Amino acid sequence: MRRIEDIVCLYNPKPINYACGSRNYNMFVASVVCNPYEIVPTEGEHDYRKCEGCQRNRRLLVEAFQKRAKVFPLCCEYHRKLLTLPNFSVKPYYDIAEKTADKVIFTYQHIINSQNKEDWKIQIKDYLDYVIDSFGVFPKGFGEPFLLSAFIFYVKKYIQDYKDIRSNVKTYVFNYFDSLSNENGDKDPLRLLFRTYDKWLRFFPFDISFFKGLKKEYLTRSPLIFKKAKVNPYYSGECYSLITPDELVGILLDITRTLLSDVTKKQKEDISLLSLDYYEELIRQELKIESEELLSSPLESYTLIIKKWLSHQQEMCRKLQAVSRLDNKYADRDPNDSYKESLLSF
Repeated sequence: MRRIEDIVCLYNPKPINYACGSRNYNMFVASVVCNPYEIVPTEGEHDYRKCEGCQRNRRLLVEAFQKRAKVFPLCCEYHRKLLTLPNFSVKPYYDIAEKTADKVIFTYQHIINSQNKEDWKIQIKDYLDYVIDSFGVFPKGFGEPFLLSAFIFYVKKYIQDYKDIRSNVKTYVFNYFDSLSNENGDKDPLRLLFRTYDKWLRFFPFDISFFKGLKKEYLTRSPLIFKKAKVNPYYSGECYSLITPDELVGILLDITRTLLSDVTKKQKEDISLLSLDYYEELIRQELKIESEELLSSPLESYTLIIKKWLSHQQEMCRKLQAVSRLDNKYADRDPNDSYKESLLSF
């Protein structure tokens, strides 16, 4: 587990402005520089300490990694820039060759011992998350964590060559590593959340009289919600992470349903709320959403609910107005006139 002393420094803090609705959020975003840390092996039927192949491979790995470690961080232009960072030290990397060799062997052993368990995917992913985290963090533009690619290469090689590892397990591990390289580091999670919330603010019918009192409240809310991360048995302590944009959409969907449902309940208690002025508000709101749809793609699930609700509300208003017109038509007529009309129809 990463210790607090492994966090070397915050690099290059930059002021960032996030726009959301009528608000602007100003904050600093920085890269964290973290040292690598040692991991522990898991127990199982396969024991690397008693396996001649594992011991031989470990010696070969240490030898190969030592050659690269001798020139770190002068090995490439990116890692060379690490020397410009405050508090950066090469000392935590003195035994990096041995530690990385252990990580390869420990991971290989864990996959072998976990593949026949009922929850083998969870067991393998949790351990891989733990090992990847142990390589530390460099700022963007300073290269990847030292020897991380080498670790991935040898783990993939060893499990590919070992015939007793099931093919679906191999595929799962390969896909896990591929997902690491396919991650888009340019995506700003904060900005994505603000954009997601801002989109909902534009679509929700806050301009309707029923919701105008709530508009200010939701305009001042923050979409930055933290959740307790799934417990990883290989970490100690509690971990928290930002929700994803999809999770935020789910929360906004629930809020949308609740707010719309509350208005419908009020109207059931007092049908006079479905007035002509309200009908005009609904039409204007529908036109606004249609214009937003032209600029937004794809549409979120809450948009369909809002559109359906607006359509239903307009239909109720039309029915009420039809009833009102009938009432006005016969309000000033003599009841005997209707009786005479009925007689003439025969």
